[in-house]
Amino acid sequence: MSESRDVHEIADKPYNLLQEQLSKAKEEIKLKDEEVGKLSKVRDQVGLELQDLTASLFEEAHRMVREANERRVSVEKQLKEALSKIDVLDAEITALKRLVLASAPDVPKSESLPILSIRTSGITSFLRGHKRSGSHTGAIEKRRDVSPPPDPSDNATLNNFIETDPLLYEEFSKWVQNPVLESGGSDFLLRIHREDIIPCLTYRNIEMAKAVQKSVEENSLMMEVVVGNESQECECALTMICQSCTYRMKLGESCCWHYISKLARDRIAAVCDFFTYVRYVHLGLVKQDEMTMFLEILKLRKQMCLAKLGVLIKNDNSSAHLS
Repeated sequence: MSESRDVHEIADKPYNLLQEQLSKAKEEIKLKDEEVGKLSKVRDQVGLELQDLTASLFEEAHRMVREANERRVSVEKQLKEALSKIDVLDAEITALKRLVLASAPDVPKSESLPILSIRTSGITSFLRGHKRSGSHTGAIEKRRDVSPPPDPSDNATLNNFIETDPLLYEEFSKWVQNPVLESGGSDFLLRIHREDIIPCLTYRNIEMAKAVQKSVEENSLMMEVVVGNESQECECALTMICQSCTYRMKLGESCCWHYISKLARDRIAAVCDFFTYVRYVHLGLVKQDEMTMFLEILKLRKQMCLAKLGVLIKNDNSSAHLS
């Protein structure tokens, strides 16, 4: 019996050894499976992070490209406005030199200033501070082409040349002693606002007409020619009539452009010409005598009247003899 038991025990030893090895193998496999699971989670997490990083990099790249394009457009726009401002200031300086030259008594009448070269940018603007229409230089030239008034020192010749309304001249004479720019500050400007400026800037679009008048008085109106394919048949923002709108304007600090017809533009430009001359008088840049300045005011008032009636919309030559 003891021998058979020993034989049985001897036979069981390899079996038990195999069982132990099997158990150890199962434990190792279990540990390996847990490690593989952890590594799989790490791999999935890294994959998600890599995907998010890739998406964020693409988004950042698109944002940088978009910002670069926006900056490029902004710089091009600023360059275009700067060139336009230089053109307008060149024209402003030329017109101002001609005005000062014409008012200087010691300069021969035959002497003239060379016209400055102006780049053709297709844009005319009313710019803050010194904003003038591109038509200003032409308007000054046309006014200079008209026969000059007689020598103001020769009262007899002057009286034969023109008979002025004594009330209008009295109001102007009082204003020129203290040339304020506010319309309520003098009977002279109040009359011109009532009789010329308000009628000239009266349009079907009442609210925008008021905004235009305010912007012109504050010298914050921008107006430019619509070039190329931008010119279109549309409803004029002021007259509210569908017609060819070859100009557009921007009021004050507003970033919105409004398309307007040439008739609307000419009326605004005529009022701006008046305000520019009045500002020159206010700044002391006009050295003419009172009668000569008064006659210039009358010409500018006549220009507003003609623009209001639409006389200036056909061509410049048709109205030259009227001014």
